Amino acid sequence: MNTSNANAVYRCHQCGIVSGEPSCFVGVSRKGPQLFAVTCITCRQPTERNGTLSKVFSVFGAMFLPILFLMGFRDHHSRMGFAGLVVAACLIQPLLVLSHELGHFLSARLLGLEATLVILGAGPKVWSGKILGVPLRIHGWPTMGLTFVGASSMQWLRLRVWITVLMGPATNLLLMGAAMVLWNPLVRVVDANIIILWIVYNALLVVVSLLPSRVRRSGQPLSSDGLQLLQIPFKKSADLAIYLAASAIISSSLLFHDSDYAGARDVAAKGLERLPGNLWLCIMRSACHSRLGEYDAARAVLEPFLETSVAEAAAVRAVIANNLAIAAWLSDIGTAQSNEATAQADTLSARAFEMYPCVLAYRSTRALILTATHRPAEALALLQYSNYERGSAADRADREVARAFALRQLNRNEDADHAIAAALRLVKTREPMMAKLGLLTPATDAH
Repeated sequence: MNTSNANAVYRCHQCGIVSGEPSCFVGVSRKGPQLFAVTCITCRQPTERNGTLSKVFSVFGAMFLPILFLMGFRDHHSRMGFAGLVVAACLIQPLLVLSHELGHFLSARLLGLEATLVILGAGPKVWSGKILGVPLRIHGWPTMGLTFVGASSMQWLRLRVWITVLMGPATNLLLMGAAMVLWNPLVRVVDANIIILWIVYNALLVVVSLLPSRVRRSGQPLSSDGLQLLQIPFKKSADLAIYLAASAIISSSLLFHDSDYAGARDVAAKGLERLPGNLWLCIMRSACHSRLGEYDAARAVLEPFLETSVAEAAAVRAVIANNLAIAAWLSDIGTAQSNEATAQADTLSARAFEMYPCVLAYRSTRALILTATHRPAEALALLQYSNYERGSAADRADREVARAFALRQLNRNEDADHAIAAALRLVKTREPMMAKLGLLTPATDAH
């Protein structure tokens, strides 16, 4: 355990969970070795509702504040009113976000870097696929974009990455400058207010992208272009080496959180071709195999790390234990080795849960294993945890699957059917696990 006092115990003052693992809480390092009321990492996260509200305000700010600004400075000789400007903004904003990401993408390709994933927009996914062999994801709210780059060589890596980061805002700056230089010929064919809007949106993207800041996307901390431009020149060579793997890790993680498990698995597998045995890529690949119902493959990927992970940080040990518990249990369920696999899963899931009882994925896994070891009442008690309401749709779906499994063992079949229906409404990607657990029957499919 990574703590100055192995007997220290901490309690979250909001949800009440207790753990001796300091990294399960925020601000523990400033406390002493006794029972403290601190905040766990799950309670510290924003709720999904707050996250949605934040996105709504982001959309409003990105789309309408520039228009409101323009209404005071627009060309009054134009007949274009507020409605026309809104339509123009709905076309200009996505186009400029695309241009910004193209600046990153094309410079990466020209400089010999790899672009492993391009994301346009935020919010609900509209389309995903590959263009020129690069995974592309388009989301409904055109407020931002992300381009993930990797490298196969350390040669001139610092300069290549710095230029690639710079070319995003530089592209918008060039588009803004071109509109100003070509103003006279443009106003002959395009309404002056649209040109002003084009300039304003480009300027806004330049300013926002160059502000040194951090944002979170699908749980991953991401640095703005401006912060990266400040950090890259001072990074040590060892820190720059992360580009050999970081792109694959982050992009596969984002794909995983968006429920594109096959895409995330393929990105992780490609990263492992360059960096065989990379722990985080193996963890991600194993998680994808499990979500796809490929439990034998998931188990084979992680088992070699079970003993060697003792020297890793607590968070790493916990995720390996949790993921291997599910893979080992479900790969052997219904076989002659089932009892041995279930016992191993019981030990592993308890290990992860005791360190991080507030992590919803670990709690759901623990509930499943408790039911598998004939303790369904204990499983249902764990699933009453209040923080499930602030979790993602996937977290809540996992809870409903675990509830259905426990309720079936208690012969509460009607309640189990309701839980199954709720899980299917939340996400469709839990069907392989539900089928393996015998929860999907012709009767429940009808729900």
